[in-house]
Amino acid sequence: MNDVTNSVGEIVPPGNVCFEPLAVNGELPGALQGQVGLALPDGRSRVVVLPAAPPSGNRYEREIVGSLGLDGRFSGRITVTALGTEQGSIREKFADIDRKDAQARNELLRSYARAVYESATMDSAHYFDGRDLSVAPHLTVWLTATKVIGRGSYMQDGSCGPPGMPRVRCGTRSLT
Repeated sequence: MNDVTNSVGEIVPPGNVCFEPLAVNGELPGALQGQVGLALPDGRSRVVVLPAAPPSGNRYEREIVGSLGLDGRFSGRITVTALGTEQGSIREKFADIDRKDAQARNELLRSYARAVYESATMDSAHYFDGRDLSVAPHLTVWLTATKVIGRGSYMQDGSCGPPGMPRVRCGTRSLT
């Protein structure tokens, strides 16, 4: 069997058979990766094994950055990036996002803010068009959530935070 090689965004097996129409961002969809296929270049049949992306190339990352105010308010952002086989579902959600009505678009973006805190409101967002295959799926939502911490949420070691969330070091113990 002949292996298909992946070179700088093009997938080309030996014998110059090109599977480029199947590729998204230079990668085959997850369902096709590692599959055996039959190529028919120049009328000759050739068995090929389609390449599989390494597991490290398939990532769904959520980064949450922000600060807790003395009034119990969280202000920050959530950034979501999807690569490899993980990008299909997020691309589908954001396909034609600019053609959706404002309410539907804002509701989709607000869902990312509420994933951080149920009470969060979206301040603003930067997102991608799911149809644009030249960019990796990436979005950032800036958010604010009120009263995520309050009286009695301190631990003996001086850390604080809402129940069920990672604890953070707090600079003072006086919340009123």
